[in-house]
Amino acid sequence: MTVKFLSACFAGAVAGILGLQNWAGFALFLASTLFTSFCIYFINCHGKPKKYFPDGWTGLLSPGQENAFTFILVWTLFFGIVHVYD
Repeated sequence: MTVKFLSACFAGAVAGILGLQNWAGFALFLASTLFTSFCIYFINCHGKPKKYFPDGWTGLLSPGQENAFTFILVWTLFFGIVHVYD
């Protein structure tokens, strides 16, 4: 498991519990991806992403297709669990 995967899981759970729909949920995913990337940039890469990622900033900021699908899966799961009778 990677940090970005866990970030997508937690963001999906938060979006589902809060009942976010449509673009609001995807905005949360974008915000969590950016926050995670900046944390990796400052904490792990020490300001030099090119040293650790072949694509530099591009590799650091890309959410990855599997992480986007994970976010959507967890989002719909928690949304259905919490808001099934609303």
